[in-house]
Amino acid sequence: MRGFTLWMMVWTLFAWSSTAWAQDAVIPAGKEQQIQSLLQDIGVDKELPGGLTFDQTRVQKSEVHYDLRTLDTKRIVATIRLRHRSNAEPTDKLLKHFALRITPSDKSNHPIVLQAISSIEAHEGEDLFRLPKVRVEGSRPKHWRPDWQWALIGLIVALILLVLVVLWRRLSGRPPPEVIFYFKPTHALPAVLQIIIFSLWALYYRELSDYLPAIALQVLFCYVAEATLSFATGHRWRASFGPIPITLSTNLFVLFTYGQGYLTLLALMLALLSKRWIRRQGRHVLNPSAFGTGVVGLLTLFFPSMGYGDSAYQFSLAPNMTELVLLLALVVQFRVPVVLVSASAVAGLFFVGLVTGRISFSPFWAPVTLVIVLLATDPATSPKTPLGRILYGFSVGVLMRACGSTLEHVFDHDFYGKVLGVLLANCFVPWFDMIGARVKRGVYLLDARFNPAHVALWFAFMAWGVGFAGNKAQDLTWCTGCQGAHHDNATRFIHFAEDRKLRCQDNALYCNGFSFAAEWQCWRDQGAEGSRCGSGQPQPRGR
Repeated sequence: MRGFTLWMMVWTLFAWSSTAWAQDAVIPAGKEQQIQSLLQDIGVDKELPGGLTFDQTRVQKSEVHYDLRTLDTKRIVATIRLRHRSNAEPTDKLLKHFALRITPSDKSNHPIVLQAISSIEAHEGEDLFRLPKVRVEGSRPKHWRPDWQWALIGLIVALILLVLVVLWRRLSGRPPPEVIFYFKPTHALPAVLQIIIFSLWALYYRELSDYLPAIALQVLFCYVAEATLSFATGHRWRASFGPIPITLSTNLFVLFTYGQGYLTLLALMLALLSKRWIRRQGRHVLNPSAFGTGVVGLLTLFFPSMGYGDSAYQFSLAPNMTELVLLLALVVQFRVPVVLVSASAVAGLFFVGLVTGRISFSPFWAPVTLVIVLLATDPATSPKTPLGRILYGFSVGVLMRACGSTLEHVFDHDFYGKVLGVLLANCFVPWFDMIGARVKRGVYLLDARFNPAHVALWFAFMAWGVGFAGNKAQDLTWCTGCQGAHHDNATRFIHFAEDRKLRCQDNALYCNGFSFAAEWQCWRDQGAEGSRCGSGQPQPRGR
């Protein structure tokens, strides 16, 4: 049955890839919004020139001057001054929360200015921090420089503490520290899958490669900190692959801005502490990465001046990231019967949409897909009974939507809203398992022996959703003048024709429904020739 299931999946993907090239002359329905969203709604971060942020509290106390520049020169077309509407002047344009003024006023109808105003009006109710910047090609914001200094400082401090703990144990007459090497191939699986995800992400997100040294230092920091905690509490240190997925998953959900690297170290330290001390019946009950990221996210809510970046929208830069996450999840889902958690989480998300009348296709958006197939399905922190997994997954979906909507309503970053849903649902896992153990009737088809069938149904539904239902980018509207603007962190693979239009001929990778082979060739050719790939004529069918 498993072989038949895999064969059906391969056939589905082949048919999907073949039909994706039915329209070469124009961008297929849905794909144009995906390309446009990469320019309009990447969601860089909240920090703006001058250290100010698009945070409602801080804007009340100050105003933001926002320079709009042309693509090919550094000439400033106009400046938008944004302040809270309670401080508006008579000549200001009043928006829902803010007052806006354009200087000089005769540039009010310039396409770049119209694009910026349209973006503010479209996002100020929820996500004003996504206001796109018009930039000169090749520029890089200062606050997105790689922040490896904090990771290095953290590693040095952790090493010093480790040495002090070892000396303390020796001088106090305690037994010497003991290390057990527990590097099992099966434990390396999460790390390998996350490294593959990072590889595809790095192909499209230009800044990610600069973060790799910092991430490597963070992994070393986790190992040293974990050893220090074990020795300080009198336990043996079991060295394993564990710190690697904790570090990688933390960076998958948030990349903190330059100068805020200590927040990443704080999230990692909280993850390690929760794994060691928040336990029930001999196992940790909270997902470590979710705990660290969630607590730090709450700190940024109460202390907005801390500053942080959002990796969720950069994570969706790769046109096939959702497909990749779904395929990699199959490796885990066939080994461990956790697919019921993911399927129930999707059901929970749609349930909230039906109740509120705002149905969203967010489960097919790469960052949300990553949460429901990677973070929520951690075998150590999820229920063991089939019915318990369904109750847990459904709770994750409902809480994710509730937390995200609440954070957006209070005008705050929602990057940890998805994570908080998992964290809160973890607290109820014992009760979910208790209910699952008591219910004996009507759960026969949920048994683990039917896991291959569960996975096949799950994959078929998600493949349909990604291919036809669309994603969060389809909720956006295209604005006049967007063709003339690039975002600060827009992918280098978006190209315009001479008439400033977006076409498949110029963006082959984004028009291919399932283009891993083309992406690999693009990556290889770029490394060999140093040229910009992703443009030119579409690849031949079946490639």
